Amino acid sequence: MVAVDLVAIEAAAPTEPAELPHRPVWIHHGSSISHCAEAVKPTSSWPVVTAQQAGLEIINLGYAGQCMLDLFVADGWRGGAGARCFPPAGSAA
Repeated sequence: MVAVDLVAIEAAAPTEPAELPHRPVWIHHGSSISHCAEAVKPTSSWPVVTAQQAGLEIINLGYAGQCMLDLFVADGWRGGAGARCFPPAGSAA
């Protein structure tokens, strides 16, 4: 195991928000199969390959052992990123 201690971060450049994607976003939540821990590289996992073929941006939230996290993830999405990406039906996006 490798341990890293963060001592300090210094930067003179201002921070700017990332650009919004120019195509639809797929937020994928799944189990260890979606987590793709054994993928050779991040872009070779099946959710990424599928999103690329479908012309989508991907946010892969696959968690190994996710069956223990479902309620916590859903609760976090309720007021977080999921609420912004999936507004209630009939509301303005």
